[in-house]
Amino acid sequence: MILNEIRLRHLWHKSYIRVLKGAKCNIDKSASIRHSRIILMPGAKLSIGPQCRLENVRIYVGFGELMLENNVILAAKDRSCITFNIDHGSLSIRHHSKVGCRHIWIRFGGKLSIGSYTNINEGGEIRADNSINIGSYNQISYGVRIWDTNTHNMLSASERRAITERYFPYFGYESRCPKTAPIYVGDDCWIGEDTTILKGSHIGNECIIGYGTLLSGQEIPDKSRVVNERRLLITEL
Repeated sequence: MILNEIRLRHLWHKSYIRVLKGAKCNIDKSASIRHSRIILMPGAKLSIGPQCRLENVRIYVGFGELMLENNVILAAKDRSCITFNIDHGSLSIRHHSKVGCRHIWIRFGGKLSIGSYTNINEGGEIRADNSINIGSYNQISYGVRIWDTNTHNMLSASERRAITERYFPYFGYESRCPKTAPIYVGDDCWIGEDTTILKGSHIGNECIIGYGTLLSGQEIPDKSRVVNERRLLITEL
């Protein structure tokens, strides 16, 4: 029965948490989950540690894992909805970090790890089909996008048309992983508003990445200052 899959105590805080048979769910009693919706499919794993706070969050875990250490906050200042889709892969957030970005999407066994005391502000998006490692004590501003993937394969027109017709109305459906490369962000970095970090980028420790910067596979040494870097090589796609 569906009722057996629902964590009833969270309904009082207008949160719907459904744990399907075969999923594992461990939520510490001191965690606060309000106005949120969490779905765990068979094979999914969820661990939410002490003193975590989730507000206006939509979480779907297919065949994957979400692990929040203690004192993690998933909430946006403007109370907008935050969506986590873990189709196949893992997300771990260490203690005393806050994530308010609009959307996190993990597919094809991708791994996303976020260190401790890191803040990710509203409006951004993270997509992991390979590996994204974000260190500790980072300040990541509004509207920052971090993608380790092309998100789509480069198909012929006939192939794309066939997929579009087969999976309509799910436009852009992908059955195999596109081209990817790991992303690394060190510790103590400041990532400016509207920055875009694409696949293969490596940012060292104590770096400042200025407003509107685009990084695509660059190696940024420790203690660098980068402003308006705009090299995007089409041949790399």
